[in-house]
Amino acid sequence: MAERRDKGSIVLMVPAAVLIVLMLAGLAVDTAVEFLSRHQLDDAAAAAANDAVTQGLDRARFDGDSSYTLDPVLTDAAVRRSLAARHDPIVDDALATGGVVVSISTTADPARPAIVTVTITGHAHLIFTKAVPGLPSTVTVRSRESATAVLAP
Repeated sequence: MAERRDKGSIVLMVPAAVLIVLMLAGLAVDTAVEFLSRHQLDDAAAAAANDAVTQGLDRARFDGDSSYTLDPVLTDAAVRRSLAARHDPIVDDALATGGVVVSISTTADPARPAIVTVTITGHAHLIFTKAVPGLPSTVTVRSRESATAVLAP
């Protein structure tokens, strides 16, 4: 009967395999956190841009000459109200750190006179990566969404 000398090698391989599986699972979870944070910002930016296109209308000018013009102050306020109403930690963090930019552009098309673009920059807090020295505990996520005012004929 032959004697086997590699009897104890599995004892060393199992902990290494478990460690690798845990690291891959942690990476998958942190990637999902980043993806979901970006998705939350996408939803928040799109909703805020839609709200701003309607709530930012300069009513005095509209009543005067029937032109659709967005008031920058009203538009910015509408975006911030929409974002604050979400009560979403990543959106609240972006509001608190100045990570929200609102821009208004006009077009030559009278049926689509204005476009509001909302850009939100936030920080997703990772779960497992912060346990590894030298790796960041947060990742920056950015979303940019636009809404166009469409006037009915």
